[in-house]
Formats: sequence, C-alpha cells, structure tokens
Amino acid sequence: MTQCASHKTFEELIKGSIESLAREIRDGIRAVAEQSRSNGAVLTQVVEGQARRRETCAAQVVRIGNMEDALAVNDEHHRAFWKEINALKKFVYMGLGGVLVLNALLVLAVRGVLR
Repeated sequence: MTQCASHKTFEELIKGSIESLAREIRDGIRAVAEQSRSNGAVLTQVVEGQARRRETCAAQVVRIGNMEDALAVNDEHHRAFWKEINALKKFVYMGLGGVLVLNALLVLAVRGVLR
C-alpha cells in the first residue's frame, strides 16, 4: 500500500501539530510547577510570619500582664499613702484646733491678769 502525497503531508502536519502540542503541554507543566514552587515559598513565608506574630503577641500579653500587676501594686501603695496622709491631716487639724484653743485661753488669761 502506498500512500499518496497528500496523505503523507497530512500525516506530517498532524505529527507536527502533536509534537507542538506536546511541547506546549510540557512548557505549561513546567510553568505550573514553577508557580507551585513559588506559591509554596510564599506560603512558607506567610506561615513563618504568622508564627513570629503569635510569638510577639504572646510576649506582649506577658508584658501587659506584668504592667497590670505593677499598676495594681502602685494603686495599693497610692491608697496606703493617701490613707496615711489623711490620718496625719486629722492630727494636724487637731493640733491646729488645740493651738487655737490655747491661744484663746492665753488671750483670756492675759486679760484676766491685766485687769
């Protein structure tokens, strides 16, 4: 069986098309593989960044907790300080009252002596 010239040309055309399509498919597969590797690298960076953010947030939670504890202690000291100040004010007012009474008594005594 001999092939006619147009049949052979048609076969070569189909063979060339199939080879061209195979090259395009291989190139597409390579491009998809490269993009997948690139996506994997980006995802790895994203995961590492999230892990660093979680560590930073955990450290900040600890720092905030320490600051809240220090603030609570400071509040206690502040309240104790003002409690002492208020107690001292009571004695100061009592002392001033005593001085005023003594001053009034002194004035009365001096008047009594001078009369």
